[in-house]
Amino acid sequence: MSEKFLFLLSGGIDSSISALKIISEKRLDKRDYSFIFFDRRSKISGIKTQAAFKKEKKSAMSIANLFDKELTILKLPMDWYAEAKKRNSNAFPHGRNTLFLAASSSYAAINFPKSKCNIVVGFVEDEGEDATDEVVKKFNILIRFAFPLHNGGNDQFIKIIAPFSKKNKHDILKYAYKKGKIGQQIIKKSWSCYADGSEFDGKHCGSCVGCLKRKTGFRMMNIERDIEIMDPTHYFSCH
Repeated sequence: MSEKFLFLLSGGIDSSISALKIISEKRLDKRDYSFIFFDRRSKISGIKTQAAFKKEKKSAMSIANLFDKELTILKLPMDWYAEAKKRNSNAFPHGRNTLFLAASSSYAAINFPKSKCNIVVGFVEDEGEDATDEVVKKFNILIRFAFPLHNGGNDQFIKIIAPFSKKNKHDILKYAYKKGKIGQQIIKKSWSCYADGSEFDGKHCGSCVGCLKRKTGFRMMNIERDIEIMDPTHYFSCH
């Protein structure tokens, strides 16, 4: 039985370096893996939200291109979240990752019915809620019941893998730099900001949660180099 890998890309560092880790350590052939991006843009989303999602997609496409692969884009508009965000700009997309796991499992079952399929996600230890190692373990149990045709005895044909689920962002950054040029290229092309950069001269804003986590990751790296050298990100705000 053939084995396939589906890498869920968000356009950010965590999912991209998770893909790099699996591809390099398993020495995967390009024919055996695909990159997937969930386009969450809703027709009722605000202009800024739509622009931010578009920026994430562009970043994910650039990262897939580093591996000489096209990005498979699956539309998954979260209308209920768009409605909530209109009422409260700080609304959090609870259950977002659970939705991605379910949708990607369905995609795998439909498109690779005769292959063992591994779905790789960029969960890290400090993300919390539904992006944890425990969620991955429980979801893999759920898959055995939800997709019975892909359950061959003790061999699970669809499986979620989160290679950094017990690590932090600075651990991912360390790994990226150990991989040399490809790791650094991924970091430069990744996008962590919650905005699309149009209001910040094309740069990361430097002050949203995504930017702050990115900065913190670099600062926590235990290597003797200047932070300006290690972090290639251009921030609009230095705070």
